[in-house]
Amino acid sequence: IARDAKDELIGLAVLPGPYAYVEHMLTKYVATVPRECFDIETVNRNNPGDPSIINVKVKGIYEKVYLGQDSILNMCGVCDEWRAVDEVCQVIHHVMVYLEDVLWNARQGTMNLAIAHVSGALKYQKDRHNDIYT
Repeated sequence: IARDAKDELIGLAVLPGPYAYVEHMLTKYVATVPRECFDIETVNRNNPGDPSIINVKVKGIYEKVYLGQDSILNMCGVCDEWRAVDEVCQVIHHVMVYLEDVLWNARQGTMNLAIAHVSGALKYQKDRHNDIYT
């Protein structure tokens, strides 16, 4: 179960770089935002774009990996395989938190999302910055 979920994540390009994956999803979302939303005078806060793009398959994969991890724990206890699956679970969990943060900002309006992104206030940006300097 865990290996299949890991393959799915690699297929979605989550594992090689969770920050890049979130950037990719953000780019796909911005592509759905109507052009008039980028003009400060005609911004339409009621139609920020298609948030379903941000709601992706990652949560379903997380549930699969978590079940696999739980099964390994029940059969073998904490072992190398459990630790490997735990790392995958942590990456997925971080990606889910990052996407929820982007989605929350998107629902506040296009301008709010743009300001958060430009100022580096999105969670994934802060974590990436902290990872670089630690």
